[in-house]
Amino acid sequence: MRGTEHLKMEPGQSSQENTYVNISDLDLKRKKEKKNTEKAKEIPTARSTNHLVILILGVLLLLAFLALVIFISFLFIYHKSLSRTQSHLEDKVSNLSLQLASYKKERSSLSNNIQRALGAVGKMAVYMQKSGSSLCSAGWTYYILSCYYKSSSYKSWKSAKEDCQNKTAHLVVINMEDEMNFLRDFSRSDVFWIGLAEENGTWAWVDGTSYESTPTFWQDDKSLDLPGHSDEKEKDCVQITYGDHWETYNCSSSFKYICEKEIW
Repeated sequence: MRGTEHLKMEPGQSSQENTYVNISDLDLKRKKEKKNTEKAKEIPTARSTNHLVILILGVLLLLAFLALVIFISFLFIYHKSLSRTQSHLEDKVSNLSLQLASYKKERSSLSNNIQRALGAVGKMAVYMQKSGSSLCSAGWTYYILSCYYKSSSYKSWKSAKEDCQNKTAHLVVINMEDEMNFLRDFSRSDVFWIGLAEENGTWAWVDGTSYESTPTFWQDDKSLDLPGHSDEKEKDCVQITYGDHWETYNCSSSFKYICEKEIW
């Protein structure tokens, strides 16, 4: 038989036994060849898989690099935009500073002119008083550009307001600290209504002057600076107490009052 011609018989071994041995050797040889063939097939497959993994990793790295480049470019553009915005804002701040300085200079000049005008009016008033004439009617006291009337009767805030209107005046409106200093002496003898009252949950002057634009002279307790302090059922009105400070009271209460009218 082919494949068995080189086999030698062992001493004392029969021909049948040799045949079995040869067949067994052939089977083992075929199994080894088959196994080697399968391994040879597996090697290219493994190599192909490795190449595919490397290719995928390369693509992922490329995509990551592109994403990083795009992100850095976006940051650069955003930084340039911020720099332009900052520069624009700095220019605006600089212009506003210049405008503010100019406004302060103009306000200072205007204030000086007003002071000179008031001084001239004051001198004119003194001259008129010395000459026997007066800028204010009898019973009224002159100060700067207004005449002030101090009542001797007691009225509710609303009635006091109406009485001042009948005198072509209004309850006193305190526009500046100098005026308050004048009223300290003027009202030191008693408690007087002034032209400040609660309106729609906030304070309002009778002549429409903004409350936020005028100085305030509340008692030390800052809570008195809020409407509704005295009684939730009643509106609050403001009085000047012995020329010292402001206090709130129910508008229906009766106190003396101060009227004010301009000289022009």
